[in-house]
Amino acid sequence: MAVEKVDPPVSPEEAAAKSNELVKDAVRPVVLLVEDEALIRMVVVEMIEELGYTALEAASGEEALNILEHNGAVDVMVSDLGLPGLSGEQLALQVRSRWPQIAIVFATGSNEAPSLDDPTRTAMLGKPFNEDALGKVLSNLLG
Repeated sequence: MAVEKVDPPVSPEEAAAKSNELVKDAVRPVVLLVEDEALIRMVVVEMIEELGYTALEAASGEEALNILEHNGAVDVMVSDLGLPGLSGEQLALQVRSRWPQIAIVFATGSNEAPSLDDPTRTAMLGKPFNEDALGKVLSNLLG
């Protein structure tokens, strides 16, 4: 004899709170972080989420392209320039060509970001950066 598991009833308040949370998550801008250093990636993902955005993460340019091909809901890509394999600049050129609506942030220790044919919705964020600096850049790009 099979026993069916029954979840306890949910109060109307709990149901409303869960529904509100799902709606809030659905309208939060999505930020794709591309960073090969695991510890930096972990810290920056936490910053992105603390700022109220939904974070996706990739450890390489190739992984980022795979995410973009399967998730059309990315609003901003924050990318390290010094990625192994496909560089941050090469990634940005492909993203701008294939998904021109995605804003691009270059996170770099260098003083200059690569130039794109269309520099609109593009920003540079000097490393190291804090949550306030990241928040300002994202806020400016997302308007």
